[in-house]
Amino acid sequence: MYGNLRDGKRENAYMRKYILSHDSLSTERKEMVIGKIQDMQEYKLQRERANKAEMETAHHKLIFYRMAVALGLVILVLLLLLHRIRTHKQKLAEELKESLWLRMEESLKRKEAEVALAHEQERLKQQEIDRLHKSVEYYRQLNAITLPSLLRKKNSQGALHLTEDEWDIIQQNTDTCFDRFTIRLKEHCPQLTEEELRFCCLVKMDLPLSLLSEIYHIAKGSISRRKMRLKEKMRIENCSFDEFIAGF
Repeated sequence: MYGNLRDGKRENAYMRKYILSHDSLSTERKEMVIGKIQDMQEYKLQRERANKAEMETAHHKLIFYRMAVALGLVILVLLLLLHRIRTHKQKLAEELKESLWLRMEESLKRKEAEVALAHEQERLKQQEIDRLHKSVEYYRQLNAITLPSLLRKKNSQGALHLTEDEWDIIQQNTDTCFDRFTIRLKEHCPQLTEEELRFCCLVKMDLPLSLLSEIYHIAKGSISRRKMRLKEKMRIENCSFDEFIAGF
């Protein structure tokens, strides 16, 4: 009995040692588990921090890239705008240059046309002057022949009598030498009579008053008054009758 008691005590001691040993192992395991859990939490926390840092870096990079792209687009738009402005200025400059060139060309053509017209007018004027000189010279030569013939027709009393044929010859010669003189004079003053036209032809021949008075059998004063009446009838101003007929 006493032996059994000792065995029982021994078993109890072993049991207590086992329990203590088991408890010690459980505590170590718990500490290991807790340590692992803490390590995992620390790793997780570090990972989260690293992820957060990577996300922040990526976000910053994204912002930077967006700003770079936006800045690039702004620069591109500015370059395109500057190119367009430069192209527009060049186009305007070319158009202005072309417009100025066209104006200068038109002005040069106008001046050339004006010079050509002036030369043509001068040529025609010179031709007219030459024609008039030839006409006057021809008329002078004609008068040199006509006047002696008229003077020979004086009768014994010194009076001249011209036939219709002779008047026609004088009028035809005047029209030939002075570009249809009597026709133009009639258009200028339709009221002129045939006899007045003949008188104008004699004045155009630059006959002296003495010869005119002999042709018309009137005094020189009457010839002068006849010229004054014709001047009024023809409404001649700013010159004498003789000057008007000479220049007509």
